[in-house]
Amino acid sequence: MKKTSMIMIMMIGLMTIVSAQQTGGVVRGKVTTVDNKPAAMVTVVVKNTKKSALSGDDGTFTLRNMQPGNYELEISLVGYETASQEVSVRF
Repeated sequence: MKKTSMIMIMMIGLMTIVSAQQTGGVVRGKVTTVDNKPAAMVTVVVKNTKKSALSGDDGTFTLRNMQPGNYELEISLVGYETASQEVSVRF
């Protein structure tokens, strides 16, 4: 039970920033644990695309060259329930 709730709390701690560049949008975020510590080695996948990122030691991740639109991020860590978060990329 603890493992399931931790990944869900990690999603609540996900802060996503979307910005525009000439080559596309950038989605940046930070995955944190329930006690607000960085969550490293967490996989962040943009559902229905081939784009993905792995969070660093500080919990941050970056997804580059995103086209305008609405996306669903799937956040997962082995042994924990996968969570999701919707984001919008606008230019």
